[in-house]
Amino acid sequence: MNAALIPVLDRLVQAVEAALGEMGIRAPLMIVRGDGSPMNAATAREKPIETVLSGPAASMVGGVHLTGQGDAIVVDIGGTTSDLGVVKKGKPKVNPDGAVIGGWRTRVRAADIHTIGLGGDSEIWLSRKGALEIGPRRAMPLSFMGCQDSGVEEELRIIAQDPG
Repeated sequence: MNAALIPVLDRLVQAVEAALGEMGIRAPLMIVRGDGSPMNAATAREKPIETVLSGPAASMVGGVHLTGQGDAIVVDIGGTTSDLGVVKKGKPKVNPDGAVIGGWRTRVRAADIHTIGLGGDSEIWLSRKGALEIGPRRAMPLSFMGCQDSGVEEELRIIAQDPG
């Protein structure tokens, strides 16, 4: 897994460093590990696997920082999933057996994250039996759909003018 991620993270680091340079920012680039701790770009390029679950871990650390709470449950709601994690004494609770990705235990030190398949773009609908269902399809926000298809704006205008 690490070897497969090396070129991906290397391209990302190059792009971010270039953007920082264009903006005149001369600060070292730090990247979040899956346990919420920082690492420098050189280490991230060698061990990109350590960034697994870094997004939810960063949300946990950020939630603690923004609220000043040392103990918390933090929920990171993305487009397709919501990730829940526990923070104790200002640090994300770490899974002692390592991150689990796609059912595979990686043995990579990472926050203990519980993921549920409900995100900001998750389609929520009623089944034929009247039960509330979530996903697996995504609902597309109209603002995004309008950017993808020029006909959407005209259709919305027609709907807005319909008195019935």
